[in-house]
Amino acid sequence: MNSFILESNKNKLLEGSNKLLTDKLKIHIDKGELYENISHLVNLIKEKYSKNNYDLKTLNNICLTNIKNFYENNNNNTDNTNDRYNTNDRYNTNETDNNDVSLHKKISDLESKRHNILNNDIKNSIINKQTQTNKSFIISSLKNENQNKYDISTINLDYNTTAFKPSKLILPKYLNKLLPYITLNIFIDNNILKYNYICTFKNDIWDLWSTEDTDLFTINNNIINYTFTDYNDNIINFDISKINILNYKIDDKFIYLNLEKYINYFHNNKNSYIIIENKKKKYNKEIAGIDSNFLIIYNNSDMFFNNNLSTSKIILLENQFSLVLNYYSK
Repeated sequence: MNSFILESNKNKLLEGSNKLLTDKLKIHIDKGELYENISHLVNLIKEKYSKNNYDLKTLNNICLTNIKNFYENNNNNTDNTNDRYNTNDRYNTNETDNNDVSLHKKISDLESKRHNILNNDIKNSIINKQTQTNKSFIISSLKNENQNKYDISTINLDYNTTAFKPSKLILPKYLNKLLPYITLNIFIDNNILKYNYICTFKNDIWDLWSTEDTDLFTINNNIINYTFTDYNDNIINFDISKINILNYKIDDKFIYLNLEKYINYFHNNKNSYIIIENKKKKYNKEIAGIDSNFLIIYNNSDMFFNNNLSTSKIILLENQFSLVLNYYSK
């Protein structure tokens, strides 16, 4: 904010605004008047955004946008104001004091109206920006049992009053080596909205994918239906994210989990623990070793855990995906 209110920044806003108005909108404004309006806007923005940590570029964009909207929307008013100013040449020094007072009052009223409009423009912009401040939720393969469907009622959202926009996508790292981009498909009745993602940040386990598509969408019930497809429109089936425990053996010190064909995953995995979930909760279990097709974990004598192993699953964190969706009130 300190940089935003500097005189040097106001001069940059003046030059930028003047170029925008003159070159693109073909509106010619006195620079003194334009500077006065910019200074007025800077003060309003400072007042409204004093508690926000917006950077200089964002604050300047807010100011330039409001200058553009003000002069674009009120161009006719501006022209009329200039005409009224020019009428001063039609009056000579022999006119009565009443005529002078009347003309001065008209000009003052027009200037007051101009500033009121400018105040309303910036206030409306601030209100709109604030109401559009988004919140978000995450669709995660780790928590979502129904693949390709998400029920927003589970997070207490009302589809009648909410709009959505996909944001970031977190995917297993192996995908960026296979695919140049990924498409998120949102199904709404007979329509399909497509959001194209590219990998923008690579990490050791998951990568961050981003989209420049900004369309908001609404739904007609509680369910968001979605798929991911590759560049040939083939549906992407992510590597298995959970493994069923086929059978097991227990002794006083260890539990032996038979994973058969999935055992190679743990041979190649550097993690020293696994996550096992049952109908009650998730457990972090330290890996004691691997023997043939058996993954060996320590026996902590948790009777509920041991008695429910046959219906438990091992979660493969590295194969999970997460989709961040922003949501807005309609």
